[in-house]
Amino acid sequence: MFVFETDQAPIYVMRFVGRFTPADETIYLDCLQALVERPPGFILVLDLRNENRMSHEGNKQQAAWFKRNRPHLGQICRGMVRVRADIDPHTHDDANFRKAMPFPIANVNTEAEALAWARSILETPA
Repeated sequence: MFVFETDQAPIYVMRFVGRFTPADETIYLDCLQALVERPPGFILVLDLRNENRMSHEGNKQQAAWFKRNRPHLGQICRGMVRVRADIDPHTHDDANFRKAMPFPIANVNTEAEALAWARSILETPA
């Protein structure tokens, strides 16, 4: 299941919970598109702890969306933090992903760490 939480705005949480179905993939891609219409200054938290892999076509659509919206995201998004229990945030090499995104990226193991990182970004002047 995919859940898009906006109750902590301007921190938006995209959460992958349990089994990820084709319908969830469509909802996720639609939510990505809706991000470009959000007010500027938000932080995106991607909770990938229960991530199931998207289809090959879904991955292609996601990559195309980020490529197409990269310039605008750089103007409206202050940062992205990915929550993954299976990585060491201090040694995980995501240099290519960091280069592709026009804002700060972080990797953490818990949602509490993600929210703390997001708040620290929001507390600094844009």
